[in-house]
Amino acid sequence: MPGFHIRDALAEVDARCPDLIVRFGGHAMAAGLTLKLANYARFAETFDAVVRERIAPEALQPVLASDGELSPDEFEIELARQLRVAGPWGQGFPAPLFDNLLECVEFKPMGTEGVHRRLRLRDPRDGREHEAVWFNAGNEPTVGIMLRLAFELTLNDWRGRESLRLLVRHCEHA
Repeated sequence: MPGFHIRDALAEVDARCPDLIVRFGGHAMAAGLTLKLANYARFAETFDAVVRERIAPEALQPVLASDGELSPDEFEIELARQLRVAGPWGQGFPAPLFDNLLECVEFKPMGTEGVHRRLRLRDPRDGREHEAVWFNAGNEPTVGIMLRLAFELTLNDWRGRESLRLLVRHCEHA
């Protein structure tokens, strides 16, 4: 999180409770520590208190940054190919995330855990349908309603056949 220095937070925990942490180190964005298992609950409580003192509550609210809406003619395999090779994507340089209003035509459970979904979505602007996957889906969309989706435009390579697929990152009723 920008503005939060994790190593300094560990130093603060260590200053408040000198017997808690065996050793620690790191920098602003990554740190590590060693502690006895018996001290874990006390560490978690103290670390949580330090974090809450250093980070404003509004900074802990999730924010979804979008690269905008795709036009109907941008839902193409070639754009997905270009995005695939344009990376690498990672911290501070996330993969492009788009958001559109799309109609849920169908959804099915995917996998054995029952938490993933396959979706078929229709773009109301041109009627084209798009396949999508949603891992760790928060809820089940209702067929026939409009959804606001945040998604990555990806390629599905399966059995030597390449197709366009939307990778859903967030979904809500429109």
